[in-house]
Amino acid sequence: LHSVPTRRSADLRRASVDVDVAVMLTYRPDGEAYVAAASGPNDGIDRAGGFPGADVARFVRPGLATARLEAPLQRAGETIGLLMVGSRHVRGFEVDDVEMLSSLANQAAIATENARLQERLRELAVVAERTHRARDARWPGPGARLRQHEVAGRRGVAPGRGGRRGTGGGG
Repeated sequence: LHSVPTRRSADLRRASVDVDVAVMLTYRPDGEAYVAAASGPNDGIDRAGGFPGADVARFVRPGLATARLEAPLQRAGETIGLLMVGSRHVRGFEVDDVEMLSSLANQAAIATENARLQERLRELAVVAERTHRARDARWPGPGARLRQHEVAGRRGVAPGRGGRRGTGGGG
């Protein structure tokens, strides 16, 4: 997705909450989660989800999220992902941390939805162009009919008729 947060912006957000790891998961249409953005130590994130655990824990090296805070990404009442920050140290999170993560999750949900809608518009534009080209190939426009008249006139054939001039029976 082109509009989701970049690694640099994820690093800045992670630092502002004073955590060791930050992960944004989004869900595919089949419900499977994948890492859309992440920040933390190079060996701390497994985008394939190979670490032990369930949900977001399988994407983060054990020990990096001993204390964690999660906020859902929601669109029209539907959960489309999850934003999680974690600390390797046992700690509590302040109300400001919860509010900031909630605000970031809302922004991430908007960016994710915007990217999804832009992709859908690109798909629809391709379909519309293919439909337009197919229609033009089957039913040539007025320019093609004019060219057909010009060629037929030079051969002495009445436009729109395949036969030779003057043949048609009748006596």
